[in-house]
Amino acid sequence: MAYKGGKLGETLLTGKRRNPLDDIIPEEILAEILGCCAATIASYREKEELPFIKVGRDCYYSATSVLKWFLERETANNGNNQKKSPLGKTSKGSKTQAI
Repeated sequence: MAYKGGKLGETLLTGKRRNPLDDIIPEEILAEILGCCAATIASYREKEELPFIKVGRDCYYSATSVLKWFLERETANNGNNQKKSPLGKTSKGSKTQAI
């Protein structure tokens, strides 16, 4: 099964899907699109709750669901970009106390 869209968002944005199964991507193709290995995809599936469809031993992904999952991660991480300083000191703009 080959992924016809080439890019994850390309098929979703053009709206030129012919049948519902054109949205389904095998794990190896998703890893290739994202530029990582299948083990990384499996890790996201287990730890980060990446939505998937299991058929026998194989896992498949809906391009629409994966894109939605990415967008949720983006908004969830936007507020967490500040690094916490060691020993509970505050960072950026606040004066730190000597220990």
